[in-house]
Amino acid sequence: MQASLHIRSFLLLTLVAASSAHASDKCARPKQRTVLLSEHPSDSTHRVYVNGQAITTLRFERPVEPSKTKIIGWEGRLEPLTVVGNKVILEPIRDLAQGEGLPLIVTLKDGTEIPFIVRAPWVEEEGGGWPPIRDQQIDVFSDPESYAAMHSALMDALKKNDDLTEENERHRKEENSIDHAYATLLANGQAKKTPFRFVASSRPKDPGMDMVVEVYSGQGKAAAVIYLTNATSSDSWEFDAAYLTREVVSL
Repeated sequence: MQASLHIRSFLLLTLVAASSAHASDKCARPKQRTVLLSEHPSDSTHRVYVNGQAITTLRFERPVEPSKTKIIGWEGRLEPLTVVGNKVILEPIRDLAQGEGLPLIVTLKDGTEIPFIVRAPWVEEEGGGWPPIRDQQIDVFSDPESYAAMHSALMDALKKNDDLTEENERHRKEENSIDHAYATLLANGQAKKTPFRFVASSRPKDPGMDMVVEVYSGQGKAAAVIYLTNATSSDSWEFDAAYLTREVVSL
């Protein structure tokens, strides 16, 4: 394999009008899901993904004991833990940092202790990848074979199938769109065949790669072609994904 693997990728931004701008990319998508507990000791602790100033609810089959339900290190990060019947309510004051984890122990009235790790929103690779996903509600079941657990898991599976179908349809439409055709031409160095004109270029600094960003302007649209070159000889690359934010960077 060559010591330097050249990767060229492109991003085409469609900016119709300021009034049609989407919500901030930093706003995580809410999601309701089911957690089936296992008695197997090797199973990892379940994670709860939260977002700043947004409520996440954990719902259990049996009542929760408030005095024995606690989260470690919550001060300055979350509002005081709230327990209502069989529900535990989390409300972060701010976004948690990536990699930051807060241990949560939920104790039911019968003495059962259930551990969780509270984390920042996660990126779902099969669901479009961005924006990240936070838990709006988690339904927790100790008996995975109970009717309620099976019904909840079935609803989760059907919802995921619907989301994948919608995502596939979106990709199909994008591949047949004029914007996709323009992006392909720009990525292949054929800007003259598009309605875009070159505006500026930049070389951002990064110790592991050489980067060139070319910016183009069109009527009601903008485009950026990004060239990435692996600057190390020890590791090869494989393209994973690209994400857009609305942050403005001066070139």
